[in-house]
Amino acid sequence: MRSEKNRLKIVITGIKKEILKKELKKFFKNNKCVDYELNSKNPSLVVCYGGDGSLLFSERKYPKIPKIFIHKKKGINVVRKVLKKIFTRDYEKEFKELLKLECFVKKARKSLIAINDVNIHYIPPSALRFILKIDGRVISKEIIGDGIVIATPFGSNGYFKSITRKSFEKGIGIAFNNPTKILKPLIIDEKSIIDVIIRRGVAYVAVDNNPKLIRITQGDSIKVKASKQKARIAIYK
Repeated sequence: MRSEKNRLKIVITGIKKEILKKELKKFFKNNKCVDYELNSKNPSLVVCYGGDGSLLFSERKYPKIPKIFIHKKKGINVVRKVLKKIFTRDYEKEFKELLKLECFVKKARKSLIAINDVNIHYIPPSALRFILKIDGRVISKEIIGDGIVIATPFGSNGYFKSITRKSFEKGIGIAFNNPTKILKPLIIDEKSIIDVIIRRGVAYVAVDNNPKLIRITQGDSIKVKASKQKARIAIYK
């Protein structure tokens, strides 16, 4: 029997979690030397089987906990191979430490954490007018458009890419959503601090697929920077 310290405390998440749960039970039943606890309240490992949205949910619900992500397009044979990695602890060398963003809305005094992106999006019918600052320097005194997307490298293949048709591997990306003037996307150092000040209009601040939105209006300011919190994920996609 493993010591409590080495015991595997696993939580299963994702749209296909029942398939994974069944395979886990079957696998561990045949490997009784592994001491594990399934669906632990205080997990040491999260195993997510599903789509990108499932992973975002898992990271939000279990921040700081290492995760194994198996994409839903992967078949049962891949699932079984990954289970063997869990048994032998081989997955540990495959973890990647991923940047997360912290978004602070001043008036609301609320913070949100994103692994994918921070999306400041206008509420129709009026376009959003805002000021953009990077490290205190004014980049533009007035941008008019649908809003702005601030993304991590992990999230750059999502909404950022749908706007810019590009992705990136380092830094923080800024994409301008449907601006009245052509504005090229920016890739800045991950230590940079971004300030968005709303001059006119009403918008929502959203992070990842988090249903909790923050409503912002004229005079609101939003600060976005790298979070001290990191994500540790082994990805099989």
